[in-house]
Amino acid sequence: MATMTSTKATVEDPTPRRRDDLVERALPDELILYDVDKDQVFLLNQTSAAIWDLCDGMRSLAGIADEVSQHFSVARETALSDVESTLQRFQAEGLLARCA
Repeated sequence: MATMTSTKATVEDPTPRRRDDLVERALPDELILYDVDKDQVFLLNQTSAAIWDLCDGMRSLAGIADEVSQHFSVARETALSDVESTLQRFQAEGLLARCA
């Protein structure tokens, strides 16, 4: 199983979109992603899974943070920081679709 590493890179796409060629399996408290091309598995907790679901190519980082803030009842600043770091990890692992 792959471990997502931290990176200081910025999120490239202003409206991040998850790759649609990844296999997803929802569990009660987690989401499993499988990258067939790389033969890698990623395990997302509830917060990361919620952020993943919001990466639809329509919402900005700030828009995703607003949704996370409301859903998990956390301060917007906390949600913004969490969303940004999660999107950086998604990007570093190649889980987000490339900018068009």
